[in-house]
This record gives sequence, C-alpha cells and structure tokens, in this order.
Amino acid sequence: MLARLRLGTTLRPRCSSLCGVKNLRFFASEGDTTSNNSSAAGDDGSDRPQMYHLQHIQKRLEYTVPFMFRGRMDWTFYHPQVVCTDHIFNLEKRGLHDLMYHIGMISVLGQWCFPYIRMEALSITPILEDGSVRLRWRVPYLTWMQALNWKNFNAEYREKNAKWFDGYSIFYADGNGFVTKVTIQKMMPDDSFMQQQTKKLGEKIGALNSGAPAANFVPVKRQDDHHDDPKQGK
Repeated sequence: MLARLRLGTTLRPRCSSLCGVKNLRFFASEGDTTSNNSSAAGDDGSDRPQMYHLQHIQKRLEYTVPFMFRGRMDWTFYHPQVVCTDHIFNLEKRGLHDLMYHIGMISVLGQWCFPYIRMEALSITPILEDGSVRLRWRVPYLTWMQALNWKNFNAEYREKNAKWFDGYSIFYADGNGFVTKVTIQKMMPDDSFMQQQTKKLGEKIGALNSGAPAANFVPVKRQDDHHDDPKQGK
C-alpha cells in the first residue's frame, strides 16, 4: 500500500505537469498566430502603411539609390513577393529574386556601355493617402566618344557636359512597411535652356501679333529724282 501510495503521489504531479506544459504550448501557439495575424495586418489592424513606414523607405532609398552602378544595393525593405512593372523596357518581374536580377543586369550593362555612369535621387516624397513613396531619379552618363575628350577628366566639366536620363518610380508599401509593388517609367528631359528660348520666342511672336504698332512707310528719294529737280540744275 505504501508503495502504491508513493507511486500514486509521484505519478499525479507528473501528469499534472505534463498537462500544464501542453496547455502552455497550446496558448503559446495561439498567441503566436494572433501576433502574426496582427503584424500581417499592420500596427493599426489595416493593410495600409503608417507614415513612419514610408519615411523608413524614404531613408533607405536615399541611401541605396547612389549605389545603383557602384555597389550593392539595399533590398531589406522589399517584400519577397514584390511585383515590378518596368514601363521603360516593357517588362514585369515577380518576386524579389527576379527584381534583383533585373536591376543587376541593368547595372552591369550600364557600366559596360558607358565609361562614366551614376544614379542620383532628385526627390523622394512619401504619400500617406495611397501608401506610396515616389522617387524621381536621374542617370548622368558619358559615351565612349565623349570619354576621349581630355576635358572630361575634370569633374566639374564632366558633370556639366554629361548627358542624362530622367525616370520616375513609385514604391507601394503594405501594412508592415515592405514594398509590394514598384512601377518604373521614363520622363522626358526638361531642358531648361530650350524651355527659356521657346518662352522668349513665344513672347516675341505674341507681341508682334497683338501689340505691334502699325508700320509707317517713309518715301525715299531716288537718284533719278535729283536730275529731274530744276534747283539741282542751277
């Protein structure tokens, strides 16, 4: 009897402890699923990003854009299932791996085709209404023919006379602050000199058409008139 009682007393706590461990594991698993669901929906329970999410993407773009043709870019703020629509090359890439491969090929081809090429961010604007970050970028470059000019070894002269290509990209984020969609499109170069010349020409044409005074014709004497004048004969 004593052995059975001792055995029973020793077995009961073990059974209760095992049940307690199972209960703890069950509640822990429920807590993990609820936390994952809440994190997937965002901090406020919605799929829309907050302003600090967009500001984080803004800072990462400001840091990583200059590394486009010079080093390794930052891909930590992209979703693994990101979708990129490239309107410049008329391509669509799905997944982070395909996007990295696409941008990497552009970087390699750019460095191979142009002896001098780089990328800079002109403006990075977070917009909370649609949960996006809008990036306007520029790619200054020199062709191989331009590289033969010894003046281009001067940094100021090279930056002043380099050709450039403008583009516009939109990064859409989810409730966790990861970029899920990217669109890339081309912008026409805004040649300020040509715009100023066109504006001046338009102002001159408008002045001639609207406010121009009437033309006054002044008679001019010909040389034959001097021979016909009797006063000149005297």
